[in-house]
Amino acid sequence: MKNRVGIYFFYDKDGIVDDYVYYYIEKLKEFCSELCVVVNGKLTDIGKEKFKELSNKLIIRENVGFDSMAYKEAMESYGYDKLKEYDELILCNFTCFGPVYPFKEMFDEMDKRDCDFWGIARYPRKDVIISKKQDLPYVPEHVMSYFVNIKQNMVASKAFEEYWNNLETAHNYAEAIVFNELRFTKYFEEHGFKSDTLISREVMQRFAENVPTFNPVEILNLRCPLVKRRAFISDYSMYTIFGTGAQPRAILDTIQEKTDYDINLIWQNLLRTMKGSELKRNLHLNFLLDEKHFHGNEKELKENTKVALMIYSYYEDMADYAYSYAKNLPEWADIYIYVVTENGKKVFEEAFSKLKNKVHIEIKENRGQLASAVMISAKELFKKYDYVCVTQTKKSTQLRDAVDGEDFCNHCWNGVLKSPEYVLNVIQSFYDNPRLGYACSLPPHWSYFNNLIGHETEENADNMKEILKKFNIPESYYDSEPIASYGECYWVRGKGYNLLIDYPWKHEDFPEAKLTPKDGCILNALERLNPIFVQVEGYYSAWVMPLSMISVYLDNIYYEYRNSRIQPKYSKKKCKKKIRIYTILKNISFGKLRKKYDSKLNKYKKCLDSIEK
Repeated sequence: MKNRVGIYFFYDKDGIVDDYVYYYIEKLKEFCSELCVVVNGKLTDIGKEKFKELSNKLIIRENVGFDSMAYKEAMESYGYDKLKEYDELILCNFTCFGPVYPFKEMFDEMDKRDCDFWGIARYPRKDVIISKKQDLPYVPEHVMSYFVNIKQNMVASKAFEEYWNNLETAHNYAEAIVFNELRFTKYFEEHGFKSDTLISREVMQRFAENVPTFNPVEILNLRCPLVKRRAFISDYSMYTIFGTGAQPRAILDTIQEKTDYDINLIWQNLLRTMKGSELKRNLHLNFLLDEKHFHGNEKELKENTKVALMIYSYYEDMADYAYSYAKNLPEWADIYIYVVTENGKKVFEEAFSKLKNKVHIEIKENRGQLASAVMISAKELFKKYDYVCVTQTKKSTQLRDAVDGEDFCNHCWNGVLKSPEYVLNVIQSFYDNPRLGYACSLPPHWSYFNNLIGHETEENADNMKEILKKFNIPESYYDSEPIASYGECYWVRGKGYNLLIDYPWKHEDFPEAKLTPKDGCILNALERLNPIFVQVEGYYSAWVMPLSMISVYLDNIYYEYRNSRIQPKYSKKKCKKKIRIYTILKNISFGKLRKKYDSKLNKYKKCLDSIEK
């Protein structure tokens, strides 16, 4: 093995070190005789001890100057004369998962190359300015800085020490790129040093943008050992600018199917650092399931899982409705029903007596609705069962008519218990996806609910944040677009509710009995927080829906989207003014000119109609 010194840079705003970092360092250490970890900002005690165990030197410094100043301080801690004693110097950082393929393959390949420094990928020239402090009116072609290997002759050069001595301190991300990454390759090539990359220049130039981030499968298929975190965590709009939006899920699936890398290392970090809605969207965590055919092994599910249905019902006259869905459960699943009156218990006992399932019916205090049923009356269910389907009967008396209420109720229940085959497919999905913790239907978006999307937490944000504070959950978990069931019919992994149900809830924590709680109360806040509690436990939330419902939903969404794209650009006032003008012009014109004004008139009439609708 070559005598290499490696410097690994780490930063996390909370000072938490996830396991993917330890794995990376353990594998890198196999190719380094000396390894230094340099940390910007805070670091937990656990992280500090683990870094000390894995490295030869640990430096914890003020969070100043991004990675470049961290590298500089680490190198100066050795001294440039000492660094000259090593065959190679590696500068790398926390921004990658991996190695998904053995580092040995990369080092063996690059040892054959005639170069003085090398990296994994080369960013092609782009005619763009990212900072006023940029040297050139374009981004020059350069070796990307997330992994750079520098040979002894370059480290020992006067140019190397001068480069780092003259390095400016970056005060923002753009400056960090400009001051080091964009200058490094150009500077050393101008001083006569040759660069190379594992991934060829030709591959990188085929694409319009950052390949490791927006086309990661392309280079993974070339056995690139590292995968950028930004391939998963970038703003979704970037993925649709440079592709279909499928890239993050594609790279996750490719890693799982083609490598031995433990994707739980990825899940652990993403679940801690991303909003649940961003994670769901970027990775397309949607389960669109067949309601006519079961695609799985029921015998295996029956032997290896414990499943329960929980029903809360204030309404005694909805027992038959609840039964019509409960009968879709497999006979080996148990049913727990919570009602508020003795008569309600009798009505449900009669309705559910036809089932072969084990059925338990209990009277609960008429306070706190479904929330208190989950967190007080039924809390032991989530410790006893692997997967629980949580439902409640609804009449939605706040809606303008009965049809709206029925549609909403059906939307909620069909999303979780549409048919016997669908229910088994849901259970199979949880069984096959151990990180799936919470699944609910897509949010309603019609009629009364037309304004829900985009305004999911407006009345509940303060209450939600207060509850997170009560549970010592960092506010960074707060999500203004929670993947929540707004009718509270959903499936949940029992372990996903550990934190929620271990809290000593009392009925007094909830508002007194009321059919329709005011939006903004604790009940609505908890409804939106359910998926966040699951995420804190290390599980993701997803949308689940039968194919027949998706068919309707897709047409509805496309209809709304297309209409939004052709909405008039003019105000009602301006349209009326234009109509008056073109009406006059049309009446005093003839021939082609009259036709022209008539066309303009019709345009603004349609525009006005669209606005008034």
